[in-house]
Amino acid sequence: MQLPAELWFLNFLDLQPGDRLEPSYSNPDIASIDTATSDLDLVFWRRSAQSGPSHRNPLFDTIGGLQLGISPECISVDWLHCLSLGVFKDYCSAVVQKLLHVDQVFGKFRNAEVRAILGSEQIQNLLMKWYVAEGKAGRKHSKEQRIEPTCFGTFDTPAFSFHGAETNGLLIFFLFSSCNIQRLQITHYGCKPGNA
Repeated sequence: MQLPAELWFLNFLDLQPGDRLEPSYSNPDIASIDTATSDLDLVFWRRSAQSGPSHRNPLFDTIGGLQLGISPECISVDWLHCLSLGVFKDYCSAVVQKLLHVDQVFGKFRNAEVRAILGSEQIQNLLMKWYVAEGKAGRKHSKEQRIEPTCFGTFDTPAFSFHGAETNGLLIFFLFSSCNIQRLQITHYGCKPGNA
């Protein structure tokens, strides 16, 4: 690509089209570059080389030789957001999708919506019995009062619409109950498999 003569310095700086000027300690306002009266340290961000973050995080910058006191050593893992609303939620969603749509343990119905409705009712019933048994054993969980079919999304777009504390209890429920759930012979309100 041929650059105009007044932009000769772009070749010298090894800049490429799409590189973005970022704020820095010496130039916090990138719009002031046109009116600068002294030398500035310019920081450019190359989008084609990014692998996740789209901006530098100023909290981790060393400013004028001083560090703000925040470093990767100061950061801790947040159980709620990393586990309860992350890995645990994904695991529970996968278990529910397998129970409802893959193994179809709550009924072999062709219609995925019917499977979701009947399955969520059965999960609700089993969960309430499990909460009672856990309470008798002295273990308390954040309880989900009503499980709707929409909480689990659809077969094509699975979801798991529960809060973090509820997910913790549901994780334990699914871990210890999924084997028993698959062995259950469930009555489907008089429906014969394949009719819905």
